[in-house]
Amino acid sequence: KPGGILSPERFIDSLDPLWLEKPLSELKAYVIENLERAYLEKALASTQGRVGEAARKAGIHPRGMFDKMKKYGLRKEDFKQQ
Repeated sequence: KPGGILSPERFIDSLDPLWLEKPLSELKAYVIENLERAYLEKALASTQGRVGEAARKAGIHPRGMFDKMKKYGLRKEDFKQQ
């Protein structure tokens, strides 16, 4: 398994106690959405905004990548090196 992965136990221990007062479904949606956005940002940054290459790295179809970029307000131009 890749290094630097936060274990579930450490993740739960790091949560603000207020999250434990919310339904699990709400926490899951929040975590997945933020994880997905951060992953896509890293994939786009590592490819200098080349969507097809970032999609291949993410294991998704380029159309799906564009859909997710739109969902999170990500623009390929923002990841091109100047």
